[in-house]
Amino acid sequence: MNTFIIILLFSILIIVIKLLGKRPPGLSLFITGLENMEKRIMSKLAEFLTAQETYNAAISSGIEALLTSVQGIAGDIESLNTQINELKVNSVSEEDEAKIDALQTAGTELATKLETVVTAKCPGCSNTSSKYRGNT
Repeated sequence: MNTFIIILLFSILIIVIKLLGKRPPGLSLFITGLENMEKRIMSKLAEFLTAQETYNAAISSGIEALLTSVQGIAGDIESLNTQINELKVNSVSEEDEAKIDALQTAGTELATKLETVVTAKCPGCSNTSSKYRGNT
C-alpha cells in the first residue's frame, strides 16, 4: 500500500511537471528514472495479469474435467446398483444374494462419499459459486 502511494505521488508530480511544460533544474534525471520505473512496474503488472488469467483458466478447466469425471462415476454407481437389483429379481443362491447385498451396500457408501466430495466447501473460500458443484 505504501509503495502504491509513493508511485501515485510521483505520478502526480510527473503530471504537474508536464503540465508546467518544464522540469526544474536537477530533477530531470530523477523524473526520467521515475518514468522508467513506472513503465517497468506497469509492464510487470501486465505480465502478472496475463499469467494469472492463464492460470485461472487452467484451474477452471481442471475443475470442470474433475466435475465431469465425478458425475460419470455417480452414473456408473447408479447403473451398477440397478444391475444388482435386477440380479436380485432372478433366482440366486443365498450366498450370491449376500454377496450382491454387500456390493450394493458398498455402492451406496461410495455414492454417499462421492456426494460429500461434490458438495464439499473449500476451506477459506466464500463458496458462493455453485458452478463447480454441478448446479450451473
